[in-house]
Amino acid sequence: MTKLEEAVIEAAKQLPKRLRRKLADDLLNGETPLSPEWMTEIDRRLADIDSGKSKSYPFDAVMRKLDAELAKRSKS
Repeated sequence: MTKLEEAVIEAAKQLPKRLRRKLADDLLNGETPLSPEWMTEIDRRLADIDSGKSKSYPFDAVMRKLDAELAKRSKS
């Protein structure tokens, strides 16, 4: 992920919950409209992040960890 992409994502995370939900809907709406069930799930996940119940991790860090775990498993 580029620095610009990371900055955009971090900036989006700073938006109020209502605007993050609208952004997600606007970005995905061109492909497939979000169902009411997905909108409820998005709201739940955003609330979990806002409350500290859930934590987000940078994509690159997650992929490095997964690659390392897969490499370790393939050697066993």
